[in-house]
Amino acid sequence: MFVETSNDIEFTDGRRFRMEEVTVQRCEDGKVVHERFYYTPPPGAPPAIGEE
Repeated sequence: MFVETSNDIEFTDGRRFRMEEVTVQRCEDGKVVHERFYYTPPPGAPPAIGEE
């Protein structure tokens, strides 16, 4: 299953970004068993966790 979302994000320092994201989910017996997110961070956004 593919899910496309649009997020409006405001960080604690006041910066605000709009981010488009696609999620790929693998389901078994009606439950999500694996999920992966694909996105391009907006310019100036802080690095994702683990990408510092």
